[in-house]
Amino acid sequence: MNRINTFPNGVWEREERQEIPDRSPDKEHRDAKNAHSGMTYLVSLFTTLFVSRFTFHLSRFTFYKPFYISQTLKIIRLLRNLFLFKYLTFFIILYGMENFEPDKIFIKRPLAKMNPIAFVLLTLVVIFITYQIFGAILTVLIVGADLKAIPEKINTTRVILAFSQYAFLLFPVFILNYLRDNDVKKSFRIQKPVLSIFFLAIVGIIIVQPFLQVFLFLQNKIIFSIPFAGGILQKLKELSDSFEQTTVLLVTAHNVPEFIFIVFVIALTPAICEEFLFRGMILKNMEKATKALNAILMTGILFAVFHFNPFNLIPLVVLGYYLTFVTYYSGSIFTSMICHFLNNFISALSVFIFGKESISEPSFSGLELVNFIFLGVISLAFFIIVLLAIKKINLSNITTETQNV
Repeated sequence: MNRINTFPNGVWEREERQEIPDRSPDKEHRDAKNAHSGMTYLVSLFTTLFVSRFTFHLSRFTFYKPFYISQTLKIIRLLRNLFLFKYLTFFIILYGMENFEPDKIFIKRPLAKMNPIAFVLLTLVVIFITYQIFGAILTVLIVGADLKAIPEKINTTRVILAFSQYAFLLFPVFILNYLRDNDVKKSFRIQKPVLSIFFLAIVGIIIVQPFLQVFLFLQNKIIFSIPFAGGILQKLKELSDSFEQTTVLLVTAHNVPEFIFIVFVIALTPAICEEFLFRGMILKNMEKATKALNAILMTGILFAVFHFNPFNLIPLVVLGYYLTFVTYYSGSIFTSMICHFLNNFISALSVFIFGKESISEPSFSGLELVNFIFLGVISLAFFIIVLLAIKKINLSNITTETQNV
């Protein structure tokens, strides 16, 4: 084996030495670790093959399958093939190397030393290109550019929406995290939450709903009462209403199986994909660049801007701030996932039970308007109490841990 020696005068000299077999306990530990790594990939490979055959036979059943289920199976088969390729590649690399050791294939990640703010901006640009642009192109190619044609292909649109979130949003997030050389569990806060804060967070997301509705109602009334801004805002409002109509179509279900599929597309998928992006990667990098409270606020603002809805900007900032807040103080991304899911699930459930009128702008007069505003004020007051309670519990936990140490 060759070794490079450095001498005081700066001269480099190569020294030849004979390789001595390593029989130390550390060598045995490395051998066991390598064997464990090999078995891990082997088990993953056979698991993927099993899922492959299962989904293949499932798709061949002759019983009636609604369109959205058949499309979902196609996406599952596509993802299966991608994961199968991944594990086959790792398997070949693993057993193609003699005396495999993880350290031998360590590669320095290209974005490891990138400024946190610059990395956040890069992430947003990449996600904008992959999700907003590629997702839009995919929709146009399959559904068409005419929004009026969407009702006829609403199930296809739902499938594309879910697929785009996983393929064009979540997948790039994990790729960027890999290039950043961040630990997955730490970056995305994949751990058990503080249970008291977790349950308080669920209470808070339910309590804040009336306030958000009241704020939107009053905001629109005030904005459209301004004479000189009516023309410009009216055009924006018409554009926003067209997208709102599409959203109504996406969340409208005519039976229970369709409603379950809508919950998967509208509630579960964003709760996973968007939370990994904002409460995972973006929050973690913001914390490296600024104070925690500033990081929470900035993450909430970026979350709101990401949705490209100017009339819902303030409610989205409140929602984004709250989801980031509970993630930070509970120490787990699962808290914001559940809250995000519940927020979207409540909307879908309201449409399913009460119809499209449940998300249309209400009309009040006299005492009804006063009661509606009063409900919003009470909602805001209790929401603030929940925020303060979460901070108090967190401070109490820190004090207890300090005393134990």
